[in-house]
Amino acid sequence: MMSIHILSDLHKIVEQTRYRRDKKWSSSLLRTNPDNATIEQLYCNCINQLYTWLDELTNDITKKDIIIPQLHNICSLKKALDTPAWTPPANLNTYQHNWFVHDLYFYLMLSSLLHKICTLFEGFCNHADYPSSSLLKPNLKIGQHKLRTIIQPLSLKSPWLIQVIDFFEQTHFGKTLKQIVKILDDTDSNSPEYFLLIHIINKLDEPVANRKEEQYQLILLDNLLFKLNNTTCSQWQTLRSVIKTCLLTGSYNTFESPTYFELFQALHENDPMDYEEEIHYWQLIIKEAKQNIPPRSSFRTPVLIILRQLIHALKQKKNKIISGKQNPNPTFIEWNHYPQAFVELIHPHIFNGHLQLNGSNDMEPIVNSICKFVKVKKKNKKGNLSPSSLLSYFKKANSGDL
Repeated sequence: MMSIHILSDLHKIVEQTRYRRDKKWSSSLLRTNPDNATIEQLYCNCINQLYTWLDELTNDITKKDIIIPQLHNICSLKKALDTPAWTPPANLNTYQHNWFVHDLYFYLMLSSLLHKICTLFEGFCNHADYPSSSLLKPNLKIGQHKLRTIIQPLSLKSPWLIQVIDFFEQTHFGKTLKQIVKILDDTDSNSPEYFLLIHIINKLDEPVANRKEEQYQLILLDNLLFKLNNTTCSQWQTLRSVIKTCLLTGSYNTFESPTYFELFQALHENDPMDYEEEIHYWQLIIKEAKQNIPPRSSFRTPVLIILRQLIHALKQKKNKIISGKQNPNPTFIEWNHYPQAFVELIHPHIFNGHLQLNGSNDMEPIVNSICKFVKVKKKNKKGNLSPSSLLSYFKKANSGDL
């Protein structure tokens, strides 16, 4: 196993490095050059210890329980130095700059050490216990040319430095993300896809905890890439895949229901079946989210709430469309003159049998039927006559009392 002495040394150097970085390497105490050879020696000691550990593990598989806590321990050391992103401060003197390079060297060493652990002990642990490739990636904000200029003298004795820098871009995850960035460059900046893709890329730039979570993210990215490149997919299928990826990667704060429904209605007819298909789709996504987003994840609960709210809103809109088709708003003809004038116009035709309902000139059913499409204003113009009130006018016309 990795000796306590080596782990102790790593922790001490991390503390010293954080102190210097907090001061942006501008401390006046940095008046001597650091000894970079100690970093390379420490790296060699760690690697030798790992090989010893591997031999012991090969002979006794039960020792795998030792790997996990130590792996997490080293991960915590790198994570402690991950933020803010590493970038050379301005206006450093020679000593201060050399200390920045020394500390960057140590930080890259931790990344390389994690790469080595994951390679050596592949298969001995579950993927949930391995750090993700994005977590192994150094968090650097340094141009490639400048970075290589800085590490070139060091890489002569430490060739692993170049591998650390190029590692993430060579992984499946890194290559897939790069393809999506390229698609973003070719996407109309005014389109909804552009806005969502930016948030997906920014979110995926944040490292996830372990390889299992990263594998799920990779599945989401592969599916999204397929939709973005597939010309047979409809515009809505592509956009919906972007929305899904946005939600399930934790970029849920970029999702807005009104915008979603505006886009949905713009690309669909007002058909209940479209809404039913959409409801079914998001119900499946809820199952997928429950299976793949870890319970401890900070965005699992908010995402599930959003998805349930979305399905509820879709059901409401579907029911409203169905209700509207079953009970359409009636259109009425309005009679705005006096009621007597209306009765005097219609009554003779009913009385003489010119106006009938189902072959009969019975006054009451004819008047009730007329009221279904004609609104007759009251004499005082305040509201409309009910069917019974209008019928009373027709009865007065029958008796000659109108």
